[in-house]
Amino acid sequence: MHNEVQQKVYEELQQALNIYLTTDIWTSQANQAYMTITAHFIDLKNNKIKNVVLVILEHFGAATRKLASDSSPILSIILSVLTILITSLEDRSTDSSLLKKIKHILRAYQK
Repeated sequence: MHNEVQQKVYEELQQALNIYLTTDIWTSQANQAYMTITAHFIDLKNNKIKNVVLVILEHFGAATRKLASDSSPILSIILSVLTILITSLEDRSTDSSLLKKIKHILRAYQK
């Protein structure tokens, strides 16, 4: 079931005209660090706003270091998207189509 839901999310993200990513970082009462990365987009079939949590990282310092070597497709996508975002922010002189690059990454993971 997880793979079916994951595939549906990939397909919905590919159809989106715009995808917005947000992060949230917090500390639990037990003093454990967490970070989420959420994608926000409009589902064109239903014309509704969708919010999809892409990943929840516990102890995200160690988890972030693991992103590069993790075999999970969703983590690979997040790493690729973050790399593009950082590169785009560093090179503001280039008019890059960020959305096209992100959609290209998502297509690479479509089954």
